[in-house]
Amino acid sequence: MARCHACASTLEAESERGEGKQVQAQRLLALVGRPNVGKSALFARLTGAYATVSNYPGTTVEVFQGRAELAGGRWAVVDTPGVLDFASPRGDERVARDVLLFEDVGAVVAVADAKNPELTLQTLIPLAELGLPVVVALNFADERRARGLPSFASRLAEELNIPVVETVALTGEGLSALKAHIASAAVPRIKVNYGPLEHPLQKLAGALEAVERAATDRVKPRGLALLLLALEPEDAEALLSRLVPDPGERAGVRRVLQEARGEAPRPAYAIALARRRAVERVLPRLLPPAPTPEKREPKQKEGWAERLARWTIHPFWGVLVLLGVLYGVYQFVGVLGAQVLVGFFEEALFGEYINPALTALVERTVPWAWLRDLFVGEFGLITLALTYSLALILPIITAFFLAFGLLEDVGYFPRLTVMAHRLFRKMGLSGQAVLPMILGLSCDTMATVTTRVLETRKERVIATLLLALGVPCSAQLAVILAMSAAASPGVLVGVLGIVGMQLLIVGRLAAKLLPGDAPAFIAELPPLRRPRLRNVLEKTRLRLVWYVTEVVPLFVLGALALFVLDKLGILSAFERWVRPVVQELLGLPPEAAAAFILGFFRRDYGAAGLYHLQQAGQLDTVQVLVSLVVITLFVPCIAQTLVIVKERGWRTALAIVAFVLPYAVVVGAIVNGIARAVQGALGLGG
Repeated sequence: MARCHACASTLEAESERGEGKQVQAQRLLALVGRPNVGKSALFARLTGAYATVSNYPGTTVEVFQGRAELAGGRWAVVDTPGVLDFASPRGDERVARDVLLFEDVGAVVAVADAKNPELTLQTLIPLAELGLPVVVALNFADERRARGLPSFASRLAEELNIPVVETVALTGEGLSALKAHIASAAVPRIKVNYGPLEHPLQKLAGALEAVERAATDRVKPRGLALLLLALEPEDAEALLSRLVPDPGERAGVRRVLQEARGEAPRPAYAIALARRRAVERVLPRLLPPAPTPEKREPKQKEGWAERLARWTIHPFWGVLVLLGVLYGVYQFVGVLGAQVLVGFFEEALFGEYINPALTALVERTVPWAWLRDLFVGEFGLITLALTYSLALILPIITAFFLAFGLLEDVGYFPRLTVMAHRLFRKMGLSGQAVLPMILGLSCDTMATVTTRVLETRKERVIATLLLALGVPCSAQLAVILAMSAAASPGVLVGVLGIVGMQLLIVGRLAAKLLPGDAPAFIAELPPLRRPRLRNVLEKTRLRLVWYVTEVVPLFVLGALALFVLDKLGILSAFERWVRPVVQELLGLPPEAAAAFILGFFRRDYGAAGLYHLQQAGQLDTVQVLVSLVVITLFVPCIAQTLVIVKERGWRTALAIVAFVLPYAVVVGAIVNGIARAVQGALGLGG
């Protein structure tokens, strides 16, 4: 599976014929739909490739592509991000819009929730107005049947004159029928009257039809005109510059667009209202008549899933559910992963067997001392890189990924966005920001990229700052859990509480100081579902493959770089400069300076250095607390810093680093002073 950034139309397939090769252009099939309707699962079924199947919004941040044998031959298949509104300024929805407008899409699979005919129609209207051929996949058909609701697939197909197939993406139900109907995709037969907007709309569509638009000739001018009217002026200008490359023609279209806005103020609202009325007209024809009172069946009793789904977003019960989920995750990850599994891997497997055997082998076979140090010395590839990445971190992140995948599959994360919004809005963020924050617990570098899904630049900058400040990645979190488990449960509570407080304080200040309005927040909540073990295990396997193939080599490269810097004396020089700060302000042993220097290269390496000091008995409980707070609030690793530069620019990246470094030291000094002052009362004796 490869990633596609507005390049799907260039896909080519090579077919062997004798000794030569014939290159044949493929038709492009785009999967389009609202968030949480199962596009990624359907994509995996169609292509045989696997895209992470998740029930929280924003999983498909970028566009993924694959290939599939469908009716009429081989197709390139593109899985677009979830779309609430094609006129949205959000990055993921803009990507989906651009695929439809600027790629040679041969057919669209409109993936919709079979339980919600109203949202199905809302998805189809803009596709019809753009003139795109569509096949509808009514997904979650099993859930509709389980609720005793009659099917509306045949009525929808007849009403709109398009193929409609009921599917269950996770089991493959309806997949064969869907593949067979791709060749008969058709433009949905649905007409919306926009009332007073019709006259300026026709003028704008005529202006667009008169210009040279080779890249989008297959898209109807009326649909493009509706998009331009619904977009904010700045976004409309950006789209217009791509639709009409010629400056002279673009000026003419821009003039007509401005006149249309003058004739019809608030066009986005008028468009949404007209489409809503069109849906209300069609909807009764899709559903059977309501039964008379004497035929009406008794109301079904609310099931456990519906009750639990309601509780998860309740102002009081939702908090209790959240606390229960967090406690369960801690027991599974923090106790089973960080204590039981790490104890077995680090102390028994690596400590008693693997490391002694490899050390003995290196000492017998390698004649040069410096080369022996490279493999089994203080910064050895075996004794540092492989031991920490495989014996300490791998067991914990395996438990973390399993728990993470389970919550995804159940469908809890969209509800978490609702609960998080009440807190996040105090920091200038919407509940949608919980996605990069949670992904940051896996990899802050990857999470920084996903801040693209946030609506405003202000929100993206705040989320990037908070990720750099206080969200530990999975490898660093693994060390924090291991050190806390070895010290005291109160240490973990203290670290989480202090770091959480700093995120709230810094986020609040950033929300007040940075220009811009607070973002709007709209969330769709899928039903809670029974988790499917196969999905959870598959997602965990893929994430572990990512860890082993991409993160473990970074540990090896990091150990190699540290080995070289140590031999050149650079680490010692930095260490002498940092030691006074570490000893006098933070109250830590001088050896901790080396750990913080390692944190400049990789924060998890810095945490691993602190873990080594704790294992050697050089840190008491207060020092464990202080060191973990500081290393968590420390500067982002090199990879994350480079991504911040790429996403936000040099100025923002330098400003974040310049703020985070002294802030972490100041907070650590305050924690050290308070903890020492009340050491006895808090039970934090050494």
